[in-house]
Amino acid sequence: MRVMDEAEVQELAEYPNVPAAELRGPLKVYDAQCPACARRIAFLDFAKTAVGLGRHSKEGLRGAETADAPSAVRSAGTTFHVRG
Repeated sequence: MRVMDEAEVQELAEYPNVPAAELRGPLKVYDAQCPACARRIAFLDFAKTAVGLGRHSKEGLRGAETADAPSAVRSAGTTFHVRG
């Protein structure tokens, strides 16, 4: 696991349109790269996949990623855990 850097946190914050300072942190992800494009995988990749598959909405992620969120948010039969 690695802590996401400041640029990755900012990119994640921009996706659901929340201030980066409101994100719960530190945000940790597996240290891996995409074999096709060599992009370093970050939490944003998981968030976009969940939204793209219809498992979560940007609005739900906005709530889950901020300090006002409960410890888990249930959406479409899937539990999305956040740090509490």
